[in-house]
Amino acid sequence: VLALYEGVTIALTVLIPYPLLDPDSPFTSAYNYVGQSWAGTVVATGALVTMFASAMTGLIGVPRLLYAMASDGLIWERMGRVNNTTKVPIPATVAVAAISGILACLLDYDVISQMYTIG
Repeated sequence: VLALYEGVTIALTVLIPYPLLDPDSPFTSAYNYVGQSWAGTVVATGALVTMFASAMTGLIGVPRLLYAMASDGLIWERMGRVNNTTKVPIPATVAVAAISGILACLLDYDVISQMYTIG
């Protein structure tokens, strides 16, 4: 992993002078600098798809974590209720989706991205 990271960093530095890199999207700015804006668009789209996939992964995993905690009696018993047909913890899923949506509306994008990086 370290060699891959170093290789990508070296390639990026060869492509564009370091002071011209945009710290928020270095690969997109590098591709735009060398006239390959289509590649920058592909990279930016990939980043958006990855962030969406990460959010969806959280919406799958966290409700099951809440279900397990409710089953152990650590949080409200209501979070442990499972739908008989789908076997999905509906109250936990709705709670996680609602809290995620509220935080997405209220917080700045930089704060949310830092939370993803830390978590």
